[in-house]
Amino acid sequence: MTRTLEALARHSTSGIEISTLPKTIRDAIQVTRHLQVNLLWVDSLCIVQDDADELAREIANMSSYYGNSLLTISASAAKSAAEGFLHPNSHTADDRDQRTYELPFRFNDSTKGYVRLLPPRDPCSEAIDTRAWTLQEGLTSSRLVSFGRDTISWSCLSDNHGEVRLGSLRQRFRKCGAQMEGRLMVPTFQAGRSSREFWVDVWNDIVYDYCDRQLSDPADGLAAISGIANELSAAVQRGNARPIDPSVPMYLAGLWNSDHLPLQLLWQPREPRQYPPRDVYVAPSWSWAAVRAPLRRYDEEAYLRWLQRWWNYYRAQLKVPFKFDSCNLKLSNNTAPYGALKSGSLMVYGRTCTTDASSLHAGKLGGMTISLDVGGHSSHPDFLSQFSQKVGDVPLTLLEVCPGSFEDKTGEKFPAGLALTKDNDGNYRRVGLLFYAESTVISWETATLKLV
Repeated sequence: MTRTLEALARHSTSGIEISTLPKTIRDAIQVTRHLQVNLLWVDSLCIVQDDADELAREIANMSSYYGNSLLTISASAAKSAAEGFLHPNSHTADDRDQRTYELPFRFNDSTKGYVRLLPPRDPCSEAIDTRAWTLQEGLTSSRLVSFGRDTISWSCLSDNHGEVRLGSLRQRFRKCGAQMEGRLMVPTFQAGRSSREFWVDVWNDIVYDYCDRQLSDPADGLAAISGIANELSAAVQRGNARPIDPSVPMYLAGLWNSDHLPLQLLWQPREPRQYPPRDVYVAPSWSWAAVRAPLRRYDEEAYLRWLQRWWNYYRAQLKVPFKFDSCNLKLSNNTAPYGALKSGSLMVYGRTCTTDASSLHAGKLGGMTISLDVGGHSSHPDFLSQFSQKVGDVPLTLLEVCPGSFEDKTGEKFPAGLALTKDNDGNYRRVGLLFYAESTVISWETATLKLV
């Protein structure tokens, strides 16, 4: 059952019969009553789902609802609203004997039960961990009780109890505001490897987790994480993060207007992912939200070296003329500044090189290679057919962001720039990443490009 304008008119006089609600909502009502709490907020019942303006406005307020509630009830094991979360444990007797101990327990009303003791283990993945929308529930709630397959876990602002899979990220996210209060933000490598609490590292880990989850509607790519961005934005601004361009918003389609923005453009899909249908706009091509594929998690030591490399060039302004000129974002709804977009563009200035897929595949540009976001690498024997099928027979523009690729301890290379194609309007779209050794001799030209 969902709240629509029609349902709102029907139930405003007759009310809602609890027995007609999905089991998950009925279970939530039972828990709420046992806790002697008078009010229960359920998104599908409290937000009018077929009113676009209200939906956008309420989605923008989600972090406030979670953060200011007495308690968030998470039906972690339920795959749908019909399953519920209050039910007997599903393990067989043989399975229980191997993994648990059961101790008899008597409640105050003389009801008999038992307490099950489980061996220490890492938090298991629940059904809720596969859904993109539920990440903001797990991170922005001040108090969270999760009903999993085996256990009930608890997390608040100060501690975690039980198998809280997001526990570490929750604590780091909640600490962001306090740690950045009145502090000048600097790239994390300057404070040492122990400073993973800074907002940019926390945001990266949030995006990694988010992109591993599923969305039923691709158009929700930015909306489903907007509550987290909304809450983190206040912490970023309190932390005096240095914007690349003070005239544009801090939040740019899943990236942040800070001195880390150039490296944020170099997100790397861990596996191929198709772009949404052309009639569905999610984000500009330079944002990870455009494909929302699972992203590569960089080795931390190598990532710090990468940041150091960029920062040295960025401060010196010698070998990297790459910079931002402006950004233009058109919101789908002005009441949701962190939500869905109608369009977005970045004006950048940097060193470019124009080539084609055949030249790259033949190695005519020295050690330059590219990898496509939708799958395919210029060193692969089938690259030309992959490029023609997935991108088209069009020229390529290579844009340098951070000079020279280097490898981490696993042999994986870090990207040095973007591979772009030019559309009929003269705008450039990201199609992949550029890699090359710093010693590669390239004939660069500087240019201003509009990335869309």
